[in-house]
Amino acid sequence: MQYLQESAMIEARQEVRLLLIDIIYAKQRIAATEKICDGLSSLQKTFRKAVDEGNETKLNYNKSVIEKIAAERELKTLRGEYAAMLASLRAMNGGKDVEDLVASVGDVYPEVDLASLRPDVENIKVKDPAIAAMKADAEVQKSLLKVEKRSLLPGFTFGYSHEWEMGDRFNGFSVAVSLPFITGNKKVKASRLQVRASEMQQEMELILLSAAMSGDYEKALQYRELLDQYEDIMNDNSDFELLKKAFDGGQINFLTYMQELNYFLAARRDFLETLYNYNCALARLQRYN
Repeated sequence: MQYLQESAMIEARQEVRLLLIDIIYAKQRIAATEKICDGLSSLQKTFRKAVDEGNETKLNYNKSVIEKIAAERELKTLRGEYAAMLASLRAMNGGKDVEDLVASVGDVYPEVDLASLRPDVENIKVKDPAIAAMKADAEVQKSLLKVEKRSLLPGFTFGYSHEWEMGDRFNGFSVAVSLPFITGNKKVKASRLQVRASEMQQEMELILLSAAMSGDYEKALQYRELLDQYEDIMNDNSDFELLKKAFDGGQINFLTYMQELNYFLAARRDFLETLYNYNCALARLQRYN
């Protein structure tokens, strides 16, 4: 029961860790979308003024309004998802407020050394309480098997008899022998099968858990490679500013501006999603931390 309780604690801790990562991801997407909304709002005002002065078409102004509405709709959706995540975290915390906790977490993922999280079967076997519980159950089944085997040993019953028959007295000993192995073999066989079943359950759980963690480690390596390729580009936030300057300077028209803007937005979303998936894999690998 202690092992099972520890296992439940591990699962709960991992669930909270993953939810906090979801919250960080939501914060990052909200921040990126807010920035886009601000830019589109400024663009809409520029078009409104240009239309009033006769320097821009009403069609382009309408397009800017539609793009701003789409961005604001996405922002509201993200904020709704974020509120739902806070509610889930609050429920896990017994209904207590989690605002301070979320504020302390911030909007940046914690630094984790991936190499230190390489899965090891022996380490899993030692640290995972669910596997320890299965091992303990297997030992219990082995003990029960020993009991069943001992119950097959012959039994002896001794007694003293005193009888009268036709006026004569008869005294003597009575001896009875029981042979339980005739009927008890089925019980021993069932107990032996139970032992094997417990051992196989333990082995299967270890294999599944090891495979899952190895899979997460390989995924994390692949995500890390992608993030390294993204790093220089995504750390440079000048793309949107340069695009706006090109549009204001008349080097590109509105259609090209929106196409290029959506291109960079898609790249930013892909980067944030890759970063999120990487940190989810890290969180699962930190199962025993």
